[in-house]
Amino acid sequence: MTGRSIKTFMTAVFELKSPTKTKTTVLNYCFLNYHNLYEELLEDAKSSNLDRFIKSKTYEIRNFIKNQLKSNPDFANKMNKLHLSLAMEDGLSNDLAASIQSYCELKNDYNSTMENAGIADTEKEKLSLPGLPTIPPLIARQENWENRLEKLATASTLDDENEARDQLLKENKAGQFRPIVFPRHRLADGFYMLQHKTKPSFYILFNLYKKESRFSRKIDLSQYKVLGTEKTHKHTAIGLVFPINFGKSYQYDRFLRWIAENNNDVLDAPIIKPKTARLCKKGDRFEAHVSFEITREAKEPLTWLGVDRGIHNIASLCVIRENGEIIAEKNFTGKQLKYVQKKMERRQKTVQKKGKKYRSATRLSEAKKAIHGIANRIVEQAKKHHAQVVIEHLGNLTSRNKKRNKSNFNRLLGRQQYSKLKDVLEYKLSRAGLPKPLSVSAAYTSSTCPKCGVSDQNNRDRNDPNNAFCCQNCGYKHDADLNAARMIALKKIWRNGLPKNKKTLKISVLDETD
Repeated sequence: MTGRSIKTFMTAVFELKSPTKTKTTVLNYCFLNYHNLYEELLEDAKSSNLDRFIKSKTYEIRNFIKNQLKSNPDFANKMNKLHLSLAMEDGLSNDLAASIQSYCELKNDYNSTMENAGIADTEKEKLSLPGLPTIPPLIARQENWENRLEKLATASTLDDENEARDQLLKENKAGQFRPIVFPRHRLADGFYMLQHKTKPSFYILFNLYKKESRFSRKIDLSQYKVLGTEKTHKHTAIGLVFPINFGKSYQYDRFLRWIAENNNDVLDAPIIKPKTARLCKKGDRFEAHVSFEITREAKEPLTWLGVDRGIHNIASLCVIRENGEIIAEKNFTGKQLKYVQKKMERRQKTVQKKGKKYRSATRLSEAKKAIHGIANRIVEQAKKHHAQVVIEHLGNLTSRNKKRNKSNFNRLLGRQQYSKLKDVLEYKLSRAGLPKPLSVSAAYTSSTCPKCGVSDQNNRDRNDPNNAFCCQNCGYKHDADLNAARMIALKKIWRNGLPKNKKTLKISVLDETD
């Protein structure tokens, strides 16, 4: 062990179990006022030009909003009149700051792209200006629908069309309350996850109103213990306690179990704490989306695990020691994904021959399942061997603005899907206490021999049904995809051994300097 720790964040959804009519009335009251206040604050923020926040960080935007609210007597009077809690006021500022920050990031990316001389003007013309943050109305009006449709039909520019479409989508979501944000796991200005002291039951407490509110009632908290903290409370009059429904295999086994039970004797047990929550209303149901902070002790990598985008297989991995010795290797065939891809391609050809557009989410759904399955097995091997995962560098795979080199092979795992695999691996490895995956250029890894080091395109025949790698120099033979995974790991080991000023240089440049 390294003595360091790795923190990750995951969200679990809990359903509020059959709230009474009184509790439902309180929740609807809070949702309505939170939604209206957010809409009012958002309109005020948009009227003062959001572009001034483009270079600001989230906490700077949040502090600015809080200062504005304190200096706004109308808002203070409204909060006092409604008797909404400090937690909801704090949630409003955090929620609004996150929306503004999201807009600023999109606007900054747009500006950078437009100023980039290396991007063709034809590509820039396809981009549209990011729209300002919006919130759906609570009541849908027929005249709004008609106006939006007319504006969409008469749009003459891409920006006008996008704006009209955004407004139409906004109208389509009318009637949906804005989720209420609770930014802290604290009684005074947030929420609490609770467990009954004598029953195997869990609850959640939301700080919803002030003591002066007509809803305020004293609630006995002595029968509960607070999850994730040693604090105890006798009673409160600023919120409501709700029993919660959840699944055992996910919510309990992955989160609540590690907080509620004594796990001192469990090796490598994570430390899990509730951090933030979002209270959502979906139809007649109420849900709490709780974000947990998961801390694990960081593991020092002892081996290397290379991952290759396979040609005959969906992906391949190879675990090696520093000297290149193979410890474990595995091909992932992806038979189900292959079947779905071929089936969808045949259906697409049939539909397009009839002059119709083909739309289906089946292929993407199967690819998503395959990605998570592969990621789970890679992490399993990485945990078993304490390995540092190395994957193909994604720069040339995901860039939309630069011309990409044409691949010689028809990979089963697409460019965007491989990028998704990287993202999934990052959080799954961190959750296991392992470092994030490193990347290396995949150039020559399919054609290089790990024994003699000779790179020759004839070492691998892409049309070979046996998917064999055969070195033309020394005669070494192996599965081609597994060999490529091994070479990805070996290449990273070699790169790490270079002087710091040469680690990022291309191989051709290194050959010239050596």
